[in-house]
Amino acid sequence: AIIYIVNGQEELFWLILLIKLPISLSNVYNSRRCLQLIPDFARPENHSIVYGLKVSAWSALNNIGNHIDKLLLAIFLNPAALASLVLAERFPEIIKKYIQSLRALLLPSLAKQSTYSPTLHRKLFIISLILSISILVFIVCILPWLFPLIFTTAYKDSILYSQLLCGTLILGQ
Repeated sequence: AIIYIVNGQEELFWLILLIKLPISLSNVYNSRRCLQLIPDFARPENHSIVYGLKVSAWSALNNIGNHIDKLLLAIFLNPAALASLVLAERFPEIIKKYIQSLRALLLPSLAKQSTYSPTLHRKLFIISLILSISILVFIVCILPWLFPLIFTTAYKDSILYSQLLCGTLILGQ
């Protein structure tokens, strides 16, 4: 958001602030509420502050590494190319969120398994195969039809990019 102020686009800064402010206030409220649940006489665990600082530093570096490409693309691409890229990334991001939700759903049942058995391997293989085939059907049949319907035909160039990015989700399983 600060980039927009530097570039003289203050109205976009206020728009982003308006969107992010309620989330931030909710986080502050929930954090304060959780802190009130901790009794005053509670003592911190040994080395927890040092550990927390190290984790925060590595997490910050991870976030910078994950989002530096978006910042560089915003700086060096023209708005039309950037819009095309953002739209191409949208469907793969949605599919990736669903895959992550599925993994979170399956994790408790997988954690109860004592060993990695052939039965478990077969079940995971079937789930992965169904998911891969579903993504492939989406890429080939649905995405070329759905993309222009949602984003208009002006962004037809993004369909191939979106298909390729969705294809990487099949490889990443």
